[in-house]
Amino acid sequence: SAGGIIEGTAQRDGQPLPGVLISIAPKLADSVLTDADGRYSFKNVPAGEYELLAGYHDPDSEEDSQEAIEQPAAVESGAVTNVDFVFGQTADSP
Repeated sequence: SAGGIIEGTAQRDGQPLPGVLISIAPKLADSVLTDADGRYSFKNVPAGEYELLAGYHDPDSEEDSQEAIEQPAAVESGAVTNVDFVFGQTADSP
């Protein structure tokens, strides 16, 4: 069987976020980076339950802050599973 596809985008403040590292667990593929449009994909993923982890380091941030978001993904053979990551949800204002 060809397996399924996991794809999606990473965004911050409604804008695509390139350079976000997306990894999958259990690890069945190398981690990928989102492209200039904030998009990523894993192809030929065997059917099953996975956890996706998106890690982003903001180059404009004063601190050495790494944001991470974890999302579950359920994959079916021959189907596309869409998983989007939205960063910057937490307000920094006091």
